[in-house]
Amino acid sequence: MGEALDLRELDVDTEDAVTVQTPSGSRREVEMDDDPTVLLDEAGFYEISVPGRQPSYPVAVNVDRAESNLARLDVEAFVAASTEAGTASPAAASRRSTREERERRQRAWWYMVLGALLLMAAESLWSNRMTTIGREPTGRKARLDVG
Repeated sequence: MGEALDLRELDVDTEDAVTVQTPSGSRREVEMDDDPTVLLDEAGFYEISVPGRQPSYPVAVNVDRAESNLARLDVEAFVAASTEAGTASPAAASRRSTREERERRQRAWWYMVLGALLLMAAESLWSNRMTTIGREPTGRKARLDVG
């Protein structure tokens, strides 16, 4: 934010004026003379439209580089930043589960998944057996009685 964008970097080959729409929605006409620059003074997406060419060029402008910081956050700091001051109650704090409590609650899922796999295997075996009942064994040669 606060930087200037040189439209020649976008490979704009035109003598006509280029339309720049700011993130707030206002439009500016920029003449492609000896200094075709646009001051990027708002955060958001700028749309740069060149006459006779589609689509327009989107240009993103961010406010703060700290917004894209991917470092791990402290849980307490995250909760404090994401909740309003004074809304955290003692009951909410007691509901926070420890890692061991979550593991204990999720332990039942392993048994359910194992049971589902065993049920699918049993159903597969049963269906294969049911399709062979009532069939004549294959591989026998037909007998002709000549008489």
